[in-house]
Amino acid sequence: MTSEQPVQRSLTVNGQRVEVHVEGQTALLYVLRNHLGLKGTRFGCGLGACGACYVLVDGRPTYSCDTPVSTVVGTEITTVEGLGACDAHPVILAAAGAVLFVRSAGDRQVRTAEVVDAG
Repeated sequence: MTSEQPVQRSLTVNGQRVEVHVEGQTALLYVLRNHLGLKGTRFGCGLGACGACYVLVDGRPTYSCDTPVSTVVGTEITTVEGLGACDAHPVILAAAGAVLFVRSAGDRQVRTAEVVDAG
């Protein structure tokens, strides 16, 4: 069994290009939280089932806890912090494929919206 050596990887996170020195199998969640200090993405179940670790990868909701960082090089990664920087209404963000996180009474809920053509 061989251990992969950490290498420099270039990522685009919330519209900014960043460099991280990690092994390719490192979970994206840990890169975001531990290397980039983006604490909005949370660890939940660790199985890619609960949604606490959701980020958008090229506009698609992705479980960051079980996504190796090597698989997202060359993509656009958007965290909850990146959604907060946008001035668009939450329904517009949802229509663009964003996942909005709502925490209430200790529950984690994922809400999406569907836009219906009123024209």
